[in-house]
Parts: sequence; C-alpha cells; structure tokens
Amino acid sequence: MKNTALKILLAMTIISSIFLCLLLGLMLKKGNGSGETVSKLKEFQDRYDERNTDTKTIAPKVYGDFSVTESSEELYDLQRHTEVYERIEALKRDGDYTKDNPLLVYNPYGVNAHSVYVYFKTDTPVKVSYRVTVQADGISTFAAQCPTADGYSTEHEYLFIGLTAAQTNRVSMVLEDTEGNSFVRTFYVTTEGQYGIAKEKVDVTKSAGTTGLSDGLFVHFGNITGNKEAIQLYDNDGVLRSEFPVLKGSAKRLLFFENDIYFNCSDDRIVVMDRYGKVKRVYTLEGYTIGKDYCLDEDARKLLVLASKPQTEEKTTTVDDRLLSVDMSSGEVTELFDMGVLLKEYKEICKKNDEGVLDWLGLNSVQLCNGTGVLLGAREPSAAFKIKDIYGIPMLEYIIGDMQMFEGTGYEGLLLTKTDDFEAFVGANTFTCVKEELMPSGVYEFYLYDNHIAGTDSRPEFDYSEMAEDLGSSLKKGTSSYFCRYLVNETARTWELLETVPLDYSGYYGSAQVTEDGHLITVTAGRLAYSEFDGERNLLRKYAAAGPEHLERVFKYDFKGFFFAETEKEAPVEETTEKK
Repeated sequence: MKNTALKILLAMTIISSIFLCLLLGLMLKKGNGSGETVSKLKEFQDRYDERNTDTKTIAPKVYGDFSVTESSEELYDLQRHTEVYERIEALKRDGDYTKDNPLLVYNPYGVNAHSVYVYFKTDTPVKVSYRVTVQADGISTFAAQCPTADGYSTEHEYLFIGLTAAQTNRVSMVLEDTEGNSFVRTFYVTTEGQYGIAKEKVDVTKSAGTTGLSDGLFVHFGNITGNKEAIQLYDNDGVLRSEFPVLKGSAKRLLFFENDIYFNCSDDRIVVMDRYGKVKRVYTLEGYTIGKDYCLDEDARKLLVLASKPQTEEKTTTVDDRLLSVDMSSGEVTELFDMGVLLKEYKEICKKNDEGVLDWLGLNSVQLCNGTGVLLGAREPSAAFKIKDIYGIPMLEYIIGDMQMFEGTGYEGLLLTKTDDFEAFVGANTFTCVKEELMPSGVYEFYLYDNHIAGTDSRPEFDYSEMAEDLGSSLKKGTSSYFCRYLVNETARTWELLETVPLDYSGYYGSAQVTEDGHLITVTAGRLAYSEFDGERNLLRKYAAAGPEHLERVFKYDFKGFFFAETEKEAPVEETTEKK
C-alpha cells in the first residue's frame, strides 16, 4: 500500500514538472524572450508558489507568568523590568528557537495585555508579518508587517500586538524569503482580560469620503473611568488592539524618539518604553504635578513639561502655569519659568474658583516654535504665548489672541495683529506648530481645536459676546466647535486665518491633529466621539467610545519603526565573487 502511494506521488510530481517545462518552452517560443513573456511566466510561477506555500500549525510553549505583579505600582518598576529582560535573554541563550519552535512570552513586561513576544532564528533571510483572528462577533482580523532594520533578517525578535483580551487568539506568522517563497506558522495564545474597562470595540459610523483612512492606530487619552485607567489603542475598525496602564491621572500624548516611546504613566512620572514593552527609564518630577502636555527638544535632548507646583498653606494654589525641562541623560528636572512672573499683571486680575484654586491660565499645549522658543496654548485667556530664550532668561515675545481679553492689562503692545476681521478662538486646546521647509524665516503655521465656549472661572465678569458669536456655555451645551489653522509672520507681527472646519461641539478638552498625509483627526470630548477627515475635510469615519465623563484627546500614530515596519523594502541582492 505504501509503495503504491509513493509511486502515485512520484508520478504526480513528474507530471507537474513536465507541464511547467512545456509551458515555459511554449511561452518562450511565443514571446521570443520578450518582457511580456517573462511577466506572464512570473505570474504563473507566483500562482504555482502560492499553491505550494509551506503551511503548518505549531504548538510551542507560551510563557505566561512573566507579568505577574503584586500591585499596579510594580507595573513600571525598573528593577522588575530588568529581571524580566534577563530571564528572556537567558531563554534565548539556552534554547534553539526556529520558525517551528519560537520562543513565545505572553505580555512579557505586564504593560500590554494584547501582546505576545516572539523570538526565533532562520537559516536564510526572511521578512515577517502576522495575522491575528478570534472567534468573536465584530472583531476583525488584525494584520501587520514586523519592523526589521534591513527588511530581511535571520534573527527575529518582535512584539505581536492586536490580540483580543480574554480570548483564544489564532496567530498566523508569515515568513517570506528573498525569492518570494512563503512559510506560514500558526499558533494559539490565550489572553487574560484587558487592564481597563474600555470597550473592546467602539461603535463606528461611516461617511462618504474621497480617500481611505490613514494607516495607524487611534490612541485614546484621558477617558477617566475610575477603574484602572489606561492609554487605549484602537484600529480603523474600532477594535481595541493595545493598552498601556496609567497609574494615576491621565496620559497626554506619546512622544517617539530613537525607537522608544515616552509618556506619563502617572501624574508625576514619565517612562521610556521600547517596542517590546520594556521600561528603560523613569523620570520622576518630584514636587510637581504633570500638566496637560509635554514635548521633546531633540537638539537639547530635553523633555519640556507643563506642570503645577502645590503651594504651602500660606499661599494660594495655582495650577497649570509652569514649564519644566527634564534632561534625558541625567534625569535632572529644572523649572524653566513660572508664567505668573512673565504675566504678573494679568494674573493679578484673575479670580480663584469655588475650590479656592487660582486656575488663572490653564496651559494645555507646549510646542517648540520656529526654532527660537516655545509656543504655549492657554485655555483661560484664549491665547497663545511665545516665550523665547527658555534655557537662559525667558521672556514673553508676543501673544496671539483677542485684544479685548488683554485690554487694561499692560500687555496690549505684545499682541500680534490680525490680517483680517476674523473671530478669534475662544477656549482652545492642542495648539500645534508647523514649520514647512520652504517657509521664510519667522513664518510658521499653527492649528488648534477651538472649543468655542464663553465664560471662565478666572474672569467671571468678562463679556465674551464681543469676541465671537454663538458661543457655548458648558461641556455639552453649545452649537459648534472648530478646527482652525493660522499663519504667523513674526517679522510683520501678524496672524492670519487660513482654514476653519466646523466640528461637533465640546466646551472643554478636545483635540485636533493633522497627520502626515494631511488627514484631520478630531475628538469631541464631551460626547466621547472622534472622527477622521480626508485632506479635503470630507468626513471619512466617526467613532463613538464610551465612558462616564469625557475623552480628552485622540491622536493617530502610525507606529512605523516601533510596532510596524517602516516601509516595504526590496529583497537584498546576494553578492557574487568573480573568478579570475
């Protein structure tokens, strides 16, 4: 019986080879070696290879005890992360891990319950992608190309994300060599429940658009639930694909630098995390509370962080009015300036709120600006402030805002002039500076989310009706908020309105982001809804999250070079030695 089966298999192999050779000869004769013939032959060969892909289901051990902690405070503990790293390195040294028996560690560092660490080697260079599927209603397949410095490699170390919590996930790992041959290895990973209580899938509303959605993951910040806060990463289908725990307060954004990400894991700590989830550094801002934003000064290798400093009982507590720097090498924290000093006369006319706190400025944005300082966005006075010489003797260079807000304060001469009679923004968030390569010196753009709300605790007597029309009065009571984009000419001391887009209303919080491909990402905080618009500002898709209060910010990051491959790379050309 065995001999008969072997004979049949051998005969089928010979027939397939003869058929392929005959087809090759026929096509060469017909095409006379033309490029068209080669193209058709390659198309046939691709289909032939697809039918002969090496596919196998494997059952390697999945380590699942690396992320066990006694309390949430240990999640970002450096010593614990070092111990986990050393344990993984020991396994790598002592084991022989191949595509058929990879090293798998579920959620290795305990900060991403939707992930599995993967390590193996191959005899020949391959590039790796993967697909994750589960048998759950509404959860689409997640697919990604893994990041590799040269595209193809023989040593492979990745963090696969996109696993669904509390499910058995089917992970198909696809290896492709330089000849286009594919090898698929499928294994299963059973996950724990997610860290927070965010929705596994948000509701999606589609709308007509001229282009598709941009690549990347929508990242949610500040959805305060009162139960294990987290940064949540959702894909374009609205499915939760990763979470980073937040120990206290809310995170503000992700910063990317030298293949690591930076974010605040609590209200006084910023962590540096690599692509595998390992924390490499923790910066503690002792004596301060992290404010609503931070940015990176790459040239100075410093983090710039908005902050509050708790006052003694003898002094009034003021919030969100200072800028700190954190030296990325030494970790040294320096208070660069207190806006209460730079805007002393304006601060003096402001009132305490009902809790006895002087929330007079409400800084919510910090951006490096035009290479000469920082631009600070402030909610309470509906203004942006350019501060120069921040590492020397900081000075207020100019103000962008409405003249009426500063009448009688002594700062009128520092306001830039509007080029036209347009309404100023009123209560704004996420001020973002943009300096294009061809812009002249002293010229830049900035954009923001204009909440369009009247009234502040710090200026209860101020009449906003002269500044703008149709202003809202609370978080949810209002008509429209806006995305606004402006042009600043520092030499002419002017600012000009370039673009305004009506958005669903949110009186507080909210964010606006323009991606590299020109798409607009916005969040209506009070309605916990976020949207993506194309470059022509056509609505592509709207999402509805869930939570007890609001969703402060949503940004979209492509995670290229971190979780995902930078770009599709060509297969390496093998070097040949000419015989002499």
